[in-house]
Amino acid sequence: MIDPGQRRTRLTYQEPTYTIDSVGQQIETWADVIASVPARLSPLNAKETYWARQIHSETTHEANIRFHSGVKPTGRFKVAGTDRILNIVGIVDDENRHIELTIQVVEQNPSENA
Repeated sequence: MIDPGQRRTRLTYQEPTYTIDSVGQQIETWADVIASVPARLSPLNAKETYWARQIHSETTHEANIRFHSGVKPTGRFKVAGTDRILNIVGIVDDENRHIELTIQVVEQNPSENA
């Protein structure tokens, strides 16, 4: 279990919402679902990154948060106070005890942020 003092990064969990524009095309936007989630955000070191790329082609960080059943692999996190977007690659319920989640994420290229 992580010391709560190590969860210094604030994340906002977002899920996609879809609307139809005037010409009938589907438009994806992101809605805030869980605000101000305390997290420990750890970049993977070179060895871990190389290993992770063998399994998950783009995993760049690992986030550790308290368990929340609403967090889904289809969502993403926005780092509070920044334009950084972290797309979820995988979610692990540590020890299957519904206490903590370890989430593998890939940081979205800033030019792709919308």
